[in-house]
Amino acid sequence: MTEVDVEPAPQFVLRAIYVRDSVGKLEDGFDPLVPGQQLLGQFTAHPLGYVTSFESQDPAVEPLTKSCSFLTRFEFYYRHQPDGVQPSEADVPKLKLAATIVATVAADYIIEDGAPAPKPDALQRWGQSSAVMHTWPYWREFCSTTMLRMNLPVTLAPLMVVGSKREQAVPKETVKPPPRKSRKRVS
Repeated sequence: MTEVDVEPAPQFVLRAIYVRDSVGKLEDGFDPLVPGQQLLGQFTAHPLGYVTSFESQDPAVEPLTKSCSFLTRFEFYYRHQPDGVQPSEADVPKLKLAATIVATVAADYIIEDGAPAPKPDALQRWGQSSAVMHTWPYWREFCSTTMLRMNLPVTLAPLMVVGSKREQAVPKETVKPPPRKSRKRVS
């Protein structure tokens, strides 16, 4: 489980969460149908920042809508794991890639009428904690269904727990996929 601090921000009302872009790639030379491959999975999340906006078609007819959108880049890598060797965390990025799934997910919030404009440091903290927490379930589902579509063994992203005192709120976790049953290959 990954734990995340949550910054209180009562002036935000969640409007939408959506995928802005995504990439799924099997590396050249990697065949997901070959049984018994030793793979090591790695999940990461990187808050990219936020954009505030003020929208209105006609302020005389409808009230001005203030919103803030936070972007987080989520990444999953399957790397080839040497047989019987558990690499150190520092060595994992050096292992040869087998597959990559990357998505940028946006969490868009409306700022309540009459609420004071959030300060930039509060927005940054919110984007690194609560916005990541709100988008994480979308990433978990997106990543696992993309693994299925790519014929990869499914490794679920860890759950996120609210209320930790960890300094780094962004989840970074390395996991081994479950063992895969052998399949006959049809020629």
